[in-house]
Amino acid sequence: MMFLLRNVEETSDCFSSFLDFKVQSSAMLLPTFTLPLPSVSTLQDCASWNQTVAPFIPQLYDLPVKFLQHASSLDNLKLLYISTNPLIMGFAVSLALAPIFLVISEINKNYSQVDRVWSILPSKC
Repeated sequence: MMFLLRNVEETSDCFSSFLDFKVQSSAMLLPTFTLPLPSVSTLQDCASWNQTVAPFIPQLYDLPVKFLQHASSLDNLKLLYISTNPLIMGFAVSLALAPIFLVISEINKNYSQVDRVWSILPSKC
């Protein structure tokens, strides 16, 4: 794991809350990690399934197990969220919420359950 030296003032709250760091005078060490984003350099690369989506599909298969392992701590869930590709995380959240909305809509006989939370979901996911 690589470390990056940053000033205490530059450190955001989300990093300082769940990453281990060592404070030495006015600086601290923060572990750095690569974000799960595709490396694209041209417009054609952006439209390529094999470069932007396919390399991250195994994350979708591993996500339920990782979620159960990290569910005991909010800090671990934040780290899981940051280390998962945003497209895969959004798709996983959609797959998790779809059966819930289906069951609730069948119970209430009101089939617009997703409309009730639509204003909240995009900002939280």
